[in-house]
Amino acid sequence: KMLRRLIGEDIDLAWQPAGDVDYLIDKMVAAGVQNVRMAFRWITFEPTKGSWSFGVHDQIVAKLRAKGIEILGLIGHPPTWAEGGGTPGTTPPVNDSDWQDFISQLATHYRGQVANWEIWNEENLFAFWTPVPDAVRYVQLLKIAFNTIRSADPNATVVLGGLGNNGTFMGW
Repeated sequence: KMLRRLIGEDIDLAWQPAGDVDYLIDKMVAAGVQNVRMAFRWITFEPTKGSWSFGVHDQIVAKLRAKGIEILGLIGHPPTWAEGGGTPGTTPPVNDSDWQDFISQLATHYRGQVANWEIWNEENLFAFWTPVPDAVRYVQLLKIAFNTIRSADPNATVVLGGLGNNGTFMGW
């Protein structure tokens, strides 16, 4: 059942029990997986402003790298304190310097371990960018993320978030 979920659905390794992570990574290796898209949710790294925790992600990144699996780090999901009272996980940060600080901490900490970063997920959908999708604001955050990541790791690749429901008007 767990492998079926891995193949057919989005599964977040950081939210799995440690024993399941090992099992899932072993199954990925057996299936020939060479790259994974892994969420790096701001809320899990800095739930309280200035209080940082990398432990769970450090363990998973080390396990994936030990098995030769490259990581595309998906960055998003600001903590409530950074959203200014919006919908948890989907409201963009209100303070650009907080966003930049988070990106800098992440890119510096994972320099040499995660070389590819995706900024946000389906930012054109109301479900992932509230209160309404905003291309101008997204591009501002993308620019900050790009410049900050490349400053910390000049060899890193930065891509815009994957768009959802292509061909369907969802707010842009």
